[in-house]
Amino acid sequence: MQITFFSFVMSLLWFNLYMVIINTFRKRDNFIISFSTFPLVFFLFLSIFRLIFNFEIPDSVIIRSRSIFPKIYDLIRKPLYLKDFGINILQLFIFTWITVALILIVSNALKYKNFKKSLNKLNKNQSTENQGRFNKVLKQTKMIDKIDIVQNDKISSPFIVGVVKGKVYIPDITFSQEELEYIISHEINHFLERDSLKKILIQGIKYIFWWNPFAHLFANNFNHILEIQCDLKTTASFSAEEKITYLESITKIIKDSKSNNIKYSTVPNFINIDDMDSLKQRFRIVLNHKEKRSWFNIFNVGLCVLALCLYIGSYFIIIQPDYKPSNNEIYEDEGKSEDNSFIIEKSNGDYDVHIDNIFKYSIKDLEELDEDLNNLPIYKEGVN
Repeated sequence: MQITFFSFVMSLLWFNLYMVIINTFRKRDNFIISFSTFPLVFFLFLSIFRLIFNFEIPDSVIIRSRSIFPKIYDLIRKPLYLKDFGINILQLFIFTWITVALILIVSNALKYKNFKKSLNKLNKNQSTENQGRFNKVLKQTKMIDKIDIVQNDKISSPFIVGVVKGKVYIPDITFSQEELEYIISHEINHFLERDSLKKILIQGIKYIFWWNPFAHLFANNFNHILEIQCDLKTTASFSAEEKITYLESITKIIKDSKSNNIKYSTVPNFINIDDMDSLKQRFRIVLNHKEKRSWFNIFNVGLCVLALCLYIGSYFIIIQPDYKPSNNEIYEDEGKSEDNSFIIEKSNGDYDVHIDNIFKYSIKDLEELDEDLNNLPIYKEGVN
């Protein structure tokens, strides 16, 4: 197994395809109502693995591209001369990619650090009566030693921070005891599922692949699925009336929402008022979701098996450029026209060495060629 430019391109293509599939099914209420969020979450993590583990296996089926891919591949390796410094488009892209990614990661890490500092400065506005109500909820959930609650008028939507010990922040709104139980239970479920860590990971992927719009689609879908998953876990044993009360608490927060001075995207928010379509979907799913029968679990497993087969199968296909001229026009060592290893003489005088149809390196002079490669056929660039 090896990592090549072409295996990396294939990982991006498959990742983008996964995002189209996930986004399509995520928007279908009936799919989530019928199968819950597990297949989507499973497919999301497979897409991450496909993006990270972008190696090429020896037995992969190589699809030869004779027109589009060679032109693109030649274009990105075309040298650009910036004053006396020679660099090709691919190298410039990689340099820009890494630079911007580092800037985004560092700047947002600093913002998050400052965000947590600002949270620590917030005073608890809750009254003694409210604190007693909060403690009652925490005792019921057996989280009184692991969770603290802060109610403040600078908070517009409930959220939780922390991994070992969590702190729930809720807006300074008058809630009934029942509404408080639902809101705090929702945030505790985020804490138990380690959603803060998941979201930081997802944000990191979005920053690393900042140039890929599908990475941003991935982050948005993942965040929304986390909220649906948390909604379903919180309301799993609710009656129809309790579900309505749960949704009414969300509506109350929306109505009393203020501008949030400390809002930041790496924290899983109870409500994203900037995306009302997603919020409406959460309402529909909570109201219509029912306890699944055992045979639905079989369907869930089957969907995950299909997703896993697609993931494994994706490693057996790879697209590579094919520079061989269709008429086998060779001006040196004509007997080697069917070999998969060859040399391309570039228009700028360089020579590109390809082993098993994979580009390996460029040389300025044929005398630089390794001795065991002296018999490779040589093709002129662009000869068809």
